[in-house]
Amino acid sequence: MDMLRAKYFIVTICSICLISSAKGQLDIRKQQKHHYGIGVNGGINFGQLADHYPVNIGFDLIYLRSISSRIHLGASTGLAYYFCSTSDGKNSGALSEGDFPIIPLTFSFRVSPFKNFLWGMDIGYAASLNSEIEGGFYGSPRGTFFIGDRMPVFVGFRFMPLDENLHAVQFGIGYLLN
Repeated sequence: MDMLRAKYFIVTICSICLISSAKGQLDIRKQQKHHYGIGVNGGINFGQLADHYPVNIGFDLIYLRSISSRIHLGASTGLAYYFCSTSDGKNSGALSEGDFPIIPLTFSFRVSPFKNFLWGMDIGYAASLNSEIEGGFYGSPRGTFFIGDRMPVFVGFRFMPLDENLHAVQFGIGYLLN
């Protein structure tokens, strides 16, 4: 299991390095003061519950307000859907009772260290829609790179330290609405 965690960590770091070294066309610091966006994401889960919930997909809604040319604060929500494996270890491939959907309600913080790149964190509460699993603390550090004027691509990490840990390496793409 430790080798698996090491592989996910290495993939995440390499992805962040590749994304941050790419060139883009948008300077997020010259944009408007208010930013509204939507996004879709998917991830590979690990942690103590990863055998039961191997993959997830989701969508995000975010609002950011520029506090300065490099600092952005806001809020985000969405839906993250963790698919349950069947008892034989295979993914059920369809929505099932054992799946674990959550609605994260978070405070969002982003810093723009250089053109076209944001680094930040979503921190808050994950409300569970599965009555068998309680919600709890939610965190999601991420690096975001802009491709074109309105298309952010991100790589990040989602963690929820529940009774048994559930973490995920996330990849996603979004669209700025304004």
